Amino acid sequence: METLYAFCDCFRMIGMRRAVLYVLDEVGEFLWRPSLEEASDICFAMGRLLGTLAGRKYVNVPGDSMTIEKMRERMMTYGCIQSERHLIDGKCPSLKC
Repeated sequence: METLYAFCDCFRMIGMRRAVLYVLDEVGEFLWRPSLEEASDICFAMGRLLGTLAGRKYVNVPGDSMTIEKMRERMMTYGCIQSERHLIDGKCPSLKC
């Protein structure tokens, strides 16, 4: 089982609507620009959706490892799981300071 405890607060429980929209968004990105990375993002989004159904943040899904590694690298680089374009003044949006 993948351990995701070292991520910022951007990785929190999400509701069903947001989880479904997340999956649809990732599928759209894959259709626009197919790649293994985008396929991994879909797997991760599915894990978020399954996690929501199970009352958890996330359920591990085969094929999600590229996305999890990308998130770990982001955490080590700038302290947030999201891409740099989502940072606020160079900081994680979950800090809100």
